[in-house]
Amino acid sequence: MLTPESALRIATLGGLLVAALGILLVRLWFLQVISEERYAARADANRLRTVLREAPRGAIVDRDGRPLVTNRTGTSVVARPRWFADGDRAEVIRRLARVLRVSPESLDRTIDDATGSPFESVVVAGDIDAPTRLYLAERRRDFPGIDLRATYTRAYPAGSSLAHVIGYTGPITAETIADYRARGYRGDETVGASGLEAQYERYLAGAPGEMVIEVDASGEPRSRQVVSAIPPRQGLTLQLAIDLPTQAALADAIAERVAESGSPAGGAGVALDPASGEILAIASYPSY
Repeated sequence: MLTPESALRIATLGGLLVAALGILLVRLWFLQVISEERYAARADANRLRTVLREAPRGAIVDRDGRPLVTNRTGTSVVARPRWFADGDRAEVIRRLARVLRVSPESLDRTIDDATGSPFESVVVAGDIDAPTRLYLAERRRDFPGIDLRATYTRAYPAGSSLAHVIGYTGPITAETIADYRARGYRGDETVGASGLEAQYERYLAGAPGEMVIEVDASGEPRSRQVVSAIPPRQGLTLQLAIDLPTQAALADAIAERVAESGSPAGGAGVALDPASGEILAIASYPSY
């Protein structure tokens, strides 16, 4: 027999069930209608990946356009901490260190020192050789969080006699990264570190491009089709007053003179245009 107490309990239970169902329906409506755009944007963010494309640095040429510094293509290994699967970082770094022939500790330290945020990318090896590039490209799924990036390395068709003037390029250091980021750099670029490369960095650097591709759940590209792309813009060409034949003649003459004199200190020389004062050649021996 149904007592008043039993009826009250059944009514209370029924009311709780109806309330719970109502809350569930409201929540489903909120997720599917109110938050549709937000979750669709998140899904797109997981489906699409932006790949940065390095800009080739501008060339450096002599007064007649003869190349002193150009670019050659290469491949860098890039770590993206945000893409490391949970708990897999140590294992991925151990595998990568074996491939790159470095210690896991130094590789781990490189990633930690170079990134201030888990969303940034870190170049852990530059200009790798072809066998290493092919090995990593064929085993991408074994290295989540690791990517290959086309890059450019400086080439010197005129030799090293102007090395002290041209300078060299290198990665952004921990001491200068804040300054470069304030100037719009990401922090993993190759920049001018000394000489003309550093003095004219803003002109030689160019502007990076980017490419948006569609990826699957594991982060692998679904196809070769590109969703959108912004091509990189090469840096400006820097033309010097240097005359390459005069530079070569001066460098050879200094080397011969030092050899004849037996001077342990070496030698240096400058050739000027007497009419304009332009430096046509500047050399030292030994070079570096």
